[in-house]
Amino acid sequence: MKILIADDEPVARRVLMGFLEKEKYEVVVAEDGQAALKLLSAPEAPTIAILDWMMPGLNGLQVCRRIRTTNLKIRPYVMMVSAKSGANDITSALDAGADDYISKPFNPGELMARLRVARRSIEYQVELQNHITQLESLAQRYNLLGEIAAAQSARARSGTMPPIPDPDAADAKLGPGGERIDAIMIRSISDLGLGRAVKAQIDHGNVHRPLAFTTWAGVVYLKEQVWIDLLLEVDAAAAGAMFQKMLKRTAASHRETLDFLAETQTIISAAFRNEAQSRGGDAITPILSRALRTGEAHHRVMPVPPERETHTYALQGYAVRLTVVRRPDCIELKTAGQLSESDILAEPFPPPEVSDLPLLSQGVVLSDRFIEKLSSMAESELKTLLVPVIRASPLANYFMHGDE
Repeated sequence: MKILIADDEPVARRVLMGFLEKEKYEVVVAEDGQAALKLLSAPEAPTIAILDWMMPGLNGLQVCRRIRTTNLKIRPYVMMVSAKSGANDITSALDAGADDYISKPFNPGELMARLRVARRSIEYQVELQNHITQLESLAQRYNLLGEIAAAQSARARSGTMPPIPDPDAADAKLGPGGERIDAIMIRSISDLGLGRAVKAQIDHGNVHRPLAFTTWAGVVYLKEQVWIDLLLEVDAAAAGAMFQKMLKRTAASHRETLDFLAETQTIISAAFRNEAQSRGGDAITPILSRALRTGEAHHRVMPVPPERETHTYALQGYAVRLTVVRRPDCIELKTAGQLSESDILAEPFPPPEVSDLPLLSQGVVLSDRFIEKLSSMAESELKTLLVPVIRASPLANYFMHGDE
């Protein structure tokens, strides 16, 4: 974690820097208040600031007041350090916006304890900001999904929907539980108004040379224990043309293009899920569809699916690849102690025969927090109970970890 030391005394800066670097903090320094304010307002600014009260230019209180009026995503934790120790001085510093106050000379152990409090405060802020960002992104995606659905409804009312392929076509390949993968894929693309998808005869070695954008969605057929990965790979020009054709406007940003492609994938995955359910099957989409920029310069290598379980399609008129990957035997039984991050519950836990009120619902993607809760259950019958979990595919794990 990055910490700013702002003090006009060189000896005080060196002493404090020695303490902090010993504790593995990344330290930046400022010799006056103006330099401190500039560092705290910059991109990648320190998240903790130790400010001396008396500095040339701007003093510590003035820096505090100004930084509190600056619109920052992460509000820095400010600790005022001063030889002043009167009650009025402490009150003035806290009223100016300081989060903590420590008098000189300070005890190093006390300073480190207070910095641990500061770290926890910043970590809570970062976690909250991440949640806010996720909610804002979900809201934007929800709005785009509404636009796409409205465009589909308008085409249906105007009679401009493309003809629906025959679901019993002789060349349709059987998917899990009798669903015809070819027919589902071709129909869902037609319903989106993007034209006709055709089965592609592409050399497998070239199929996964990445285009500019790649979206992914996963569908799990529970009864058949089959995982379906859906990939939609699009070059930049095709993404813009698809957006324009479907929504009759231009995307405002790359982020909106990615969200549009992700929601297009959501609709395609829903077609697979609905087909299974219409035939009496049980299918879920436990993970939100994802879209990433995956051009040639992208630093992460996307897993290549096994050829024998892969069906590839081309979308006429666009530089687009659509791929369906079928992975059988995706469900296994584990005890609570064997669970790992990214496992997905195949049924509610605890099951109905053990408890009328499940703690976790079907389709929950397990995090460290959930695993800790399950593993620490005191009841012996739950500790030894076998939990059916869905193993996320390599492609699912790739997209869940985003641009790491």
